[in-house]
Amino acid sequence: MERYTVPSNPIPSTRAVKITHAKRVHLSPSPSTHLTPTNHGSTHEEDISTSKSPIGVTPRTPAISGSGTVYPYATFPLSTKLETRAAQVREISLLEKKISEEKLKHNAFEWVEDSPNRGASEWLPVFHGYWKPSSHQTPSLKDIWMENEYGIGQCFSIKELKQHWGVRWRRNTNGLKVEGVRRDKVVDLVRRLIAQDGWDEERALRFLKEKCDIPSKSAPYLKNLRAFITFLGSDKNSGIQKIIDSSVGFS
Repeated sequence: MERYTVPSNPIPSTRAVKITHAKRVHLSPSPSTHLTPTNHGSTHEEDISTSKSPIGVTPRTPAISGSGTVYPYATFPLSTKLETRAAQVREISLLEKKISEEKLKHNAFEWVEDSPNRGASEWLPVFHGYWKPSSHQTPSLKDIWMENEYGIGQCFSIKELKQHWGVRWRRNTNGLKVEGVRRDKVVDLVRRLIAQDGWDEERALRFLKEKCDIPSKSAPYLKNLRAFITFLGSDKNSGIQKIIDSSVGFS
């Protein structure tokens, strides 16, 4: 009987086998994208700036209030977060109940989350500083009064800012607080002049223009606006009373 030996190496297949290496792809959200789980365990996009936006909603879309008024993005820059955007539109509608739509359109606002002294988010008007004729000039006494009572151009008056936003419009900026206290002395002076028998706004402003024109060499406190305001506040605002006393007989 013949013996057969088994080869130590198996006989390879005659069909060639090609082995390829698949590229591994990681599917993960962008770091800037905020995803939240849904009830079905999947995720949905809350930030419309990186997702497929609803019709008419884009990152810089104009704001449309509850009354249907359209405001430019520069006035009310809406958030790309849908929940925040809804709250912002509600706040715009509340502002419309207190302020004319035309006045709102001519100003710019900033959305402040959890606004101090209010305990809720709100629109605060953008306020870069008290009005000046130019960077190298100071306002006149009349300018200070007009900004306080009526506003310059279409900007809010200081009185309106205080009425609707308390002190929050200053955003805890110490420089604005100090300047406001200084200018309030001029406002107080004008109001006390107007309160006199037979006086009105026109007469009070005319008196200040003729008797307290700044700058002037007629008195040290008329050298410049700072000197005049310092004089008004000296000795517990006794300077204001001195100006009032000097107005007797003016017509």
